[in-house]
Amino acid sequence: MLAQLDANPGGIDFSSLNLRYLSDTGSAKTGLRYSMGASPVRRTGENRRADGVKAVKEASDAFFVWLALRPSAFWVNLNPTEPDRIVDPAFGRTDAGRVLLQADLRMKKTIAQLIHPDGKLGEEYHSRLRGTCMSMRTWIVPGEAKVRATPDELYIMDAPLSVKMETQYLKGRGAGEAASCAQQEKSVEQHNESVFRSMILPRVEEAVNTAPEYAELRRVYLSRVAAEWYRDGSRRENATYAKLIDQGDVSRWTAKSDWKPRDTFDAYVDSYTKVEFKVTRRTTEGDAIYEKTYVFGGVDLTNVPFRKVDAGRFKGEWPDASATVDRSWDRPVRGAGTRQILLSGGPSPDEARSADDDRGFSWVAFVDSVPFRWAFLAAVIVAFVTVKRRLRRSGSRGAGG
Repeated sequence: MLAQLDANPGGIDFSSLNLRYLSDTGSAKTGLRYSMGASPVRRTGENRRADGVKAVKEASDAFFVWLALRPSAFWVNLNPTEPDRIVDPAFGRTDAGRVLLQADLRMKKTIAQLIHPDGKLGEEYHSRLRGTCMSMRTWIVPGEAKVRATPDELYIMDAPLSVKMETQYLKGRGAGEAASCAQQEKSVEQHNESVFRSMILPRVEEAVNTAPEYAELRRVYLSRVAAEWYRDGSRRENATYAKLIDQGDVSRWTAKSDWKPRDTFDAYVDSYTKVEFKVTRRTTEGDAIYEKTYVFGGVDLTNVPFRKVDAGRFKGEWPDASATVDRSWDRPVRGAGTRQILLSGGPSPDEARSADDDRGFSWVAFVDSVPFRWAFLAAVIVAFVTVKRRLRRSGSRGAGG
């Protein structure tokens, strides 16, 4: 559907495509089944096939990067004093690494806009601060992913990202407390942090989870959630891609551009020195001039917390989910219990059920065969051809969603 030049799948914002369902048939022949969720079009220009092709490739590549590398590699860090600790070397060769690092840079822009003293929110924020120093760093980390997970299938019902301040982040990692303004009393530090957490942090977290500029981050994170489930299942069964896990080779999923991690780091340092990310408030008290400076943190996806939903609640919140996934294999279908539109790929439902019956056989890992992204696109093209033939019989000329 995405590759056909005469396709007209109206009503779908392809730039919002995210992985929502995954299952492994246990067969190298049939591989993985999946469904991608997308939002309806809200603005003119959103319905671009090129955005969909890019999104599918990005989700697929990220899924395999999350499998091939150990979770300890899934972090990025922008700190002007740490040019040698920007990103894990292997992770920095991939688009998933690029997306995380650029999201960190983008988060600093978001925060700078929110706390700028010329804005209404920024002016109120500064008026509530105490003392002579306010310094904070922030990290984007996984929120609690709500999933329906069985050994064979994963439905991603919700997978929000969270934004943590330095004290929250370090505490969660078992490290000591941050000492950002050592010259101030601890009570003043705590007050200023409380102001930031109540006024600014919710706005940043909302942007990370909803704003178009963070769409790539949300997409690769949904693939991260799916990969975490797949890792866990591979320990119990002979999963198709089990041999890929933690083997460390990302050569098939490297970045599609000549981007280098240092490019983003240098862009941050350049903007920082030009005050784009350094918001300053100067006040005079007597003969003294005081200055307040704000520096921001990184992205860390090393751990994904899951909240598994039991069958009863899953059926209540996502009614007919399994049937919806089956129906979306050959046409776009509005997801049960959600506003999203589902488009599925991989083996057909009948093929998948047939493969389930053959799980007793021992299959060789499918790692060295056709890349998963081509399986994605081939399945989508097949789905389009099927829909187009049906529509021709009925006299219609386009597919709606």
